[in-house]
Amino acid sequence: MHDEIEIKLKLENERHYTLLYNRLGPPLRIAEQTNYFFDSTDRALLKTGWAFRLRRENASCLMTLKGPRRSENCCPSIRAEYETPINCGLLEKALTDGLHLAACPNPVGPQLESLNINGHLTEVLHFRNKRITLNFGEFGRNRPVELDKTQLPDSSVNFELEMELERPDDYPAAFDALKRLFDELEIPVRVMNESKFARALKSLNLGHLYRET
Repeated sequence: MHDEIEIKLKLENERHYTLLYNRLGPPLRIAEQTNYFFDSTDRALLKTGWAFRLRRENASCLMTLKGPRRSENCCPSIRAEYETPINCGLLEKALTDGLHLAACPNPVGPQLESLNINGHLTEVLHFRNKRITLNFGEFGRNRPVELDKTQLPDSSVNFELEMELERPDDYPAAFDALKRLFDELEIPVRVMNESKFARALKSLNLGHLYRET
């Protein structure tokens, strides 16, 4: 387990997305992602702010469990994260038959058990995301940022920039560096407080089921 510490900034439109791409390119990596979220029939994970995801990214697959969002040392987005690569055959089987806790490898499976989750999980929703990783050198040292273009279940499209940090104490300097970049490009600085999963639920009128914090 580790803490996912990140800055998420909302982009109002594709023009802002393109401005950042042109300013920071060429890309280090481009990934096409499909994210599938699962829960028990009683929606125990949603009710407690946990999110369980299977992701197909290019030719690989990943299993991730994220805890509720918390704030620390002025950093507004910190979440416990349990993650492991998986065989893509497990993802395909989960989509057709659901997923039993016994099939979830470490460290995800034991954490799900500790949350007293029902033994069978089924898909809640899925959405697609295109992630472009770019180098950002203005933060005192080279650090990647990610430009995301996300198509939600209702076919609406969201744009955002994300930067992962090593420590909560890095947040003020990193945020200031990103603000300078956005000001240079005349892009409004708006912190994105909701996860993609929370927005996807809202797009299906299911937002009331999820307590993210």
